[in-house]
Amino acid sequence: MPKGRNFPQARGRRSRKKGYAHILNRIKGLYDELAAGIQGAPHTFGIGTPGAVSPRTGLLKNSNTVA
Repeated sequence: MPKGRNFPQARGRRSRKKGYAHILNRIKGLYDELAAGIQGAPHTFGIGTPGAVSPRTGLLKNSNTVA
């Protein structure tokens, strides 16, 4: 795969009512599914979310999901 090429994107359903562990499991499932499609090729995995990382705390602020 050429460097800088985007791989398929996916958007998950909002799951905050099901809790933090559920959200992490959904992310892992999505990663596993996408990684299987490239058969072990070197890759990165990015997650887009609203908000910004606080330089003071290192935590995500102004995000609409709290879990």
